Amino acid sequence: MVPNAHRGRERLPALSLALALALAGCSRRGELFDRPDASLDASPTVDASIPVVEDSGIDDPSLPACRERPTGDCQGANDFPCSFEPWMYEVAAACQEATDCRTNDWVEVRTGPDGCVSEIRMVEPRADYIACLVETFGSYACPCQETAAAYFLGLGNDGCEPPCGVGEFPCPSGQSCVAGMCVPD
Repeated sequence: MVPNAHRGRERLPALSLALALALAGCSRRGELFDRPDASLDASPTVDASIPVVEDSGIDDPSLPACRERPTGDCQGANDFPCSFEPWMYEVAAACQEATDCRTNDWVEVRTGPDGCVSEIRMVEPRADYIACLVETFGSYACPCQETAAAYFLGLGNDGCEPPCGVGEFPCPSGQSCVAGMCVPD
């Protein structure tokens, strides 16, 4: 006959594991910093003195009042409701393409305490590019306090490169296909 003294012990590890998993599922952790990487990226860094574009039009009274604007694509997660930087990058890149990729250097956009863009700063301002930024940023608000994001547009931009074609020679003579775009050799 086998004694029943140890009958409940086989369930104890299973209950402990279930309790540990339940407790672990309730915890949250957010990394609020960028880990350094070992890449050899020599991208330029933003200069703290990007000049304000005084006549950008972002404060034009014909734009909707900030509190009346819908939320732009800058709504983050519950714990971090402001996701302005990725949206700003998206708008900056879209405006670069919409204006035939001719704008150079840095662009910086800042929001006020109400979550609406209050300043546009550029090293080399171009009227068509600024108008594109104002069209988007002047129509939306963000669930953000004062924040800023800067985007590097590149140097020597002289129009958008054509996308690579198909066939044996996807790019014109003197150009190569790099990342889906024809670029000079």
